[in-house]
Amino acid sequence: WYMDGVRGRLMRFDLDELHGTQVIDHRRANIRRYADVHLTRRAGVPGHMIVDAAHEHLYISDTGASRILRVKTASGQFHRGAMCLHDQCYSHDNHYWTCGQTTELTRQKYADQTSCETSATCSNPSACRRDIHNVCDPADGGWCRYGECAMSDELGCYTLFTEMGHLFEYELWGCTEYE
Repeated sequence: WYMDGVRGRLMRFDLDELHGTQVIDHRRANIRRYADVHLTRRAGVPGHMIVDAAHEHLYISDTGASRILRVKTASGQFHRGAMCLHDQCYSHDNHYWTCGQTTELTRQKYADQTSCETSATCSNPSACRRDIHNVCDPADGGWCRYGECAMSDELGCYTLFTEMGHLFEYELWGCTEYE
């Protein structure tokens, strides 16, 4: 169990197979992101978690909200896979450019930077940017929340987790019991 401090969500990382010491191969795992458990952090203040296995509870020090959260570890339901399905969510597939920051599904896309900057429809050529930055903010570390990457539930999708994220079972969970 851990807190994703960047995205403010509870995570569970379950290795499918253990590796020996001095090996950092975490390619095979089941990762759950609990979309309904919102956590915040306070800079400089350590937050901790402890599992009460006998009662199936996880106690979380949510430092940003100044609270202790108790999560029922056996609760929650699979919502959907969390990996991005649309090619436009991956930087190696989305080669388009747009004029300005826009997340609309109907945004005008250009084949390259020059086409964007010389387009009659772009009033500010210096605002041209890679389309991937419209759907996946680089500061979000692979979490794509906009445009076609928002998905129907608007929870977004993930393009990476580690260097080998494509081998993970990466899931969104909800209906988690906590207080």
